[in-house]
Amino acid sequence: MRILVLTDTYPPAATGGYERSCADVVRVWRAAGHRVLVLTTGADVPAEPEVRRELRRPDADAGAHCRAVVQQALADLRPEVVSAWNLARVPVAAVLDPVAEAGVPVVLAVCDGWLHDAPADVRPCAPGSALAYVSEHLRRATHPPAWAPQRSAVVHSGIDVDVFGPDRLPAPEPDRPWGGRLLYVGRLAAAKGVEDAVSALALLPPSDRLTVVGPPHPTQSAVLDELIGRSGVRDRVDVAGPVDRPDLPRYYRAADAVLFPSRWQEPFGLVPLEAMACGTPVVATGTGGSAEYLRDGGNALLVPAGDPAALAAAVGRLARDPALRRALADAGRHTSTHYTVPGLAARLSDLLRRAVSAAS
Repeated sequence: MRILVLTDTYPPAATGGYERSCADVVRVWRAAGHRVLVLTTGADVPAEPEVRRELRRPDADAGAHCRAVVQQALADLRPEVVSAWNLARVPVAAVLDPVAEAGVPVVLAVCDGWLHDAPADVRPCAPGSALAYVSEHLRRATHPPAWAPQRSAVVHSGIDVDVFGPDRLPAPEPDRPWGGRLLYVGRLAAAKGVEDAVSALALLPPSDRLTVVGPPHPTQSAVLDELIGRSGVRDRVDVAGPVDRPDLPRYYRAADAVLFPSRWQEPFGLVPLEAMACGTPVVATGTGGSAEYLRDGGNALLVPAGDPAALAAAVGRLARDPALRRALADAGRHTSTHYTVPGLAARLSDLLRRAVSAAS
């Protein structure tokens, strides 16, 4: 297929889960023989083949400019279908109206709440178009505007098997003794529950340690640092900063448990699946879409959001029970094999083909 991908940001200009999933899928589609042209923002990023960084963030002239570059991409590629991802930071009408006018169906991959807040003054999508939500939770929570397609499906996200595939990781250590090494991976934002991880650490034995992996936050980093000091755990917390994805398995495998204490309603959540692929037990809150693959006592331990005491109690339970750690690790590895980038790309490809067929 000839596929035009529209997204407001694209790696390496952005490294969030939404953008990484888009880039992962594009890589798989190209390897399968599809011609894929990506149209995004980031004019200051080094050029790469079949990626045009010509879209602009909304300003006085952005609408006309974006309309023109989308029209040019449509003329050059003559796509059979459009795969649209996050469009929150571009003028939506200017980007999607030319697609509708050309009669090209679009499949919108919805991985957060941007569509819920999208503008109403957009042309209705062409026949055959569809929405692909990353979770059933997000589908139920989103009230799309009238112009959006009526047809929808749930297409769960997946982990990068080139990094987290079973053939890329060392054999598990089933009887490794508990070492009290805890890991948090994610944004340093209050909504992600990183402060609860620090507060839980303060309730655990002094030998326990917490490593925090994630990019700094303009305001929350200082708040987190103050909490670490006030909680008396400064010598027990390592704020490691951002880590490239190929290096993450080393952190996951070194940990005795991964904490995913999210307070907000996660659209899906890949961190628990990455940890599971590495054979590391997970303690999570199971909010939002993450509840669609996390099972309390099955492949993870679940605790209420915003409850550091419950988080600490779950860690203590893991520390005392090697059989539980082993069972969670085994079940987690099995779970992770069902949520992969190749699977995501295949399911989205099927939606694209159906969109093309319905439009013809």
